[in-house]
Amino acid sequence: MTTHPRRPGEPPPLPQIGDTRGGDLCLANLRRSYRVKSDARRRDRRNGVLLLIALALGLTIAAWVWGVKAEGTAPEPSPAPTAAQPATPTEGVFDALTEWCKVAPKNPLRHAEYRREVARALVAGAAAHDLPVELVTAMSLRESSGAQDAVGTRGELGLMQVLPGTAVAFHCRLETPAEQVECGCRVLARTAERCGSLRGGLVAYGSGSGRCHAKPGGRVERMVNDRLRFAEKLKTIIQGGTP
Repeated sequence: MTTHPRRPGEPPPLPQIGDTRGGDLCLANLRRSYRVKSDARRRDRRNGVLLLIALALGLTIAAWVWGVKAEGTAPEPSPAPTAAQPATPTEGVFDALTEWCKVAPKNPLRHAEYRREVARALVAGAAAHDLPVELVTAMSLRESSGAQDAVGTRGELGLMQVLPGTAVAFHCRLETPAEQVECGCRVLARTAERCGSLRGGLVAYGSGSGRCHAKPGGRVERMVNDRLRFAEKLKTIIQGGTP
């Protein structure tokens, strides 16, 4: 088929019958257009998936942040009420002596100033010789009922009922409440160390013979058991509990 050159501005000739070049051109254009549209659809789908992932991630982070804030600003639970604790060990012992006065209202401890002096002496003596303050308090109340001028049947003196000869042997004095308690604590601590136990020291202290073991069921054993039980009751009061 003969073709003639096209003049400027002249539209392209229509494809003639039997001419396949125009069909090939249209098919190429259709394929190109389809690829462009397919690429655009894939790009849109990819962008949509990325947008959903970003949105989900943002919501997760926001929920975590708000959860942390809510946890940080939540009100703390109120502490459970506890029993009032004494301000100092001396106050605890003072309270225990006060309770004792309710049982024995006519003893010298009914006077508050003297009661406080004895409480200070008991705390200082127990601390100086590493003894339980409730046990020292129990001993002073059982031995002398808290009277610094108490005299025993064998001549024992003071709050802790120490024999004058024992006080000389242990190089201590028995004039003031503080001296009497310190002397008694010194004797008990030394005898407990010698006997190997606090109970053995109580036996030696109470018997006056220096023996570390009491006869089962005898007077000394009953006395020691009474001191230990009484000390447990006083411990509750000294620590701020209910007698």
